[in-house]
Amino acid sequence: MLYNPSNPNPISWAQGMETMMVLGQMSMFLFVGPMSLTTLIYMLLFSEYWWVSVAYATWWLWDVQTCNTGGRQGVLVPWARGWHLWKHYRNYFPIKLVKTAPLDPSRNYIICSHPHGILCFGALCCFSSEGEDFSLKFPGISPKLTTIEGNLWMPAFREVFLSFGAVSSSRTSMNNLLSTPGGGCAPVLMVGGVPEMDNFHRDKIRLILRKRKGFVKMALRHGASLVPTFSFGEIGLFKQADGCVRRVQETVRKTIGIAPVIFFGRGWIQDTFGILPQRKPITVVVGKPIDVEKNENPSDIEIEELHERYVKDLKSLYNEYNPQFGDTNMKLIIK
Repeated sequence: MLYNPSNPNPISWAQGMETMMVLGQMSMFLFVGPMSLTTLIYMLLFSEYWWVSVAYATWWLWDVQTCNTGGRQGVLVPWARGWHLWKHYRNYFPIKLVKTAPLDPSRNYIICSHPHGILCFGALCCFSSEGEDFSLKFPGISPKLTTIEGNLWMPAFREVFLSFGAVSSSRTSMNNLLSTPGGGCAPVLMVGGVPEMDNFHRDKIRLILRKRKGFVKMALRHGASLVPTFSFGEIGLFKQADGCVRRVQETVRKTIGIAPVIFFGRGWIQDTFGILPQRKPITVVVGKPIDVEKNENPSDIEIEELHERYVKDLKSLYNEYNPQFGDTNMKLIIK
């Protein structure tokens, strides 16, 4: 048992394991890629172990397109997804996966996850692992969490996330996955992407969706059903900078188009300040699929109509389940 000076109740070893899993995931996202790349460059230029860098570079060049051709295959992915450690990760918040309708395994799907949040904790647990028993709730469906291709170029980072079934969100990758014969393939898109990390308002959830229509066009071309999902509680795990820091961020964004997201959460044994997310529940609700008829050359009108249908269903999903799993004081804003 660990003692927390701000809490008279000692911290159990189970809580310690949960914290280690979340901290490990955050470190992988934020630090492991750049650190491993720096290490390989150092070994190549300043070490007698240069051959390790050369060997890895050879492997990397041979394997780099795996993220665009369906991801890792074989027993590795189900083994890594089934680690019991994912249960500790789930219990930290805790995270819950809610099924509202079945998914026919004879069809392919695009699962659309909202909102992105800082590090997609809910989507990672529910779609990249069996932490919430996805395969039992949706038998015959193989979810594949997607990320920008550049993330899957980073040494070490790519090896870990490819082993969980992750793939690139590139057009090539999506076309490959949605062409899977027999159905059952379900790439998971974080539709709002990086801009949704900057969700600092405490009374609203901002989704970037109005101009995001590529996923709708992709669904039409392949006849893939669209599945709206919402991670209630994802926003609010961290606090974001406000006041003068926020004004500086906005100035930087207006100048160069992007700005770093500054966030803070809790520490290991105190909940006031730190890099860890708050221990707050996340509920990932999987909505009813929108069946899409295949149309290899959809018109702009057809794309717009399906996009409007998707936005409408997503709003309905939010309005129906927000009183139960979310916060009725939070307003949904779609931009």
